[in-house]
Amino acid sequence: MAVAFSTVLTMIVTADEFCGYGSFGPHNPYSMSYGMLWNYIQEYENPKLPEHLRPSLRGYEISVGVWFSEQGVATGCGGQVIVRKPYQKGITISQHLEQTITALLCPSIKTWKFRPLTYCSKAVPVTGPIVFRVVGQKFALIEVTDPRFRKGPPPMERKEN
Repeated sequence: MAVAFSTVLTMIVTADEFCGYGSFGPHNPYSMSYGMLWNYIQEYENPKLPEHLRPSLRGYEISVGVWFSEQGVATGCGGQVIVRKPYQKGITISQHLEQTITALLCPSIKTWKFRPLTYCSKAVPVTGPIVFRVVGQKFALIEVTDPRFRKGPPPMERKEN
């Protein structure tokens, strides 16, 4: 009995040494859905939308990929831009429109602050999509309202001066 208890205790004590190894640890960078990523946005701003794009993007959701470091700093933005009606598949857009949307969104996203993701007592880099909706003259960050995904304080919007 004492040997079995000692063996179990040893496995528990040394489990942190194996944390993140094998198939259970996060990949580097850790990839997450927007529902989860929303919780790590600490401070953001809604970028302005040029008037000539408003009619063609009104009613659509626009998602763009973002990467942030262990310190919560956006280190990358772009990749495939997805434009879709809510709850529908993405539509095909021109390469020019994709580049235009990336050029409008990424400079703003790179100024955002993110809460670091901690795994096994260590901060890890993260990648995932950021989703916007066209509201008036801006791209507006879509709020995650599902209580299963809401963890901690919501992101704070930076106000323009």
